[in-house]
Amino acid sequence: MENNEKNQVAPKNGTELIIDTQTKQNLDETRKWTMFFAILGFIGIGFMVLAALILLIIGIFGSSYWNNREAVMFGGLSALYLVLGAIYFLPILYLLKFSTNMKNAIEKAEQSKLTSAFDYLKSHYKFVGILTIILFAVYILAAVVIGIVGLSSFL
Repeated sequence: MENNEKNQVAPKNGTELIIDTQTKQNLDETRKWTMFFAILGFIGIGFMVLAALILLIIGIFGSSYWNNREAVMFGGLSALYLVLGAIYFLPILYLLKFSTNMKNAIEKAEQSKLTSAFDYLKSHYKFVGILTIILFAVYILAAVVIGIVGLSSFL
């Protein structure tokens, strides 16, 4: 059995999905919006990197005027902005790849591009979902730690 036959999922009602004109228009409009958000995301990442560099420069040159604690604070903020920019890069890239693959799929009627587009969209939402779960866990952990610290001040 060929690899394509193994990967195909038989529809429950025995028919294949059909992408009609209205569906193509909806996918094209979705593609345009994801491209818009991808561009905004990359601009935002650029601003984060720029802010990180500015904070780093302020920390380096300001260390001669301040004590070491303020210089370290600016360096830490700079590192935080760089880490956040790196975290945001991958889901934004997935949006861009979804948009470009969807455009090719619609214009050239290429099934492989359509499949790739939806793979990138799935990867985007998977990444965002996992990141959301991690952030919720951090929030809960922070609330517990703050609660313990708050209660220990009464004891």
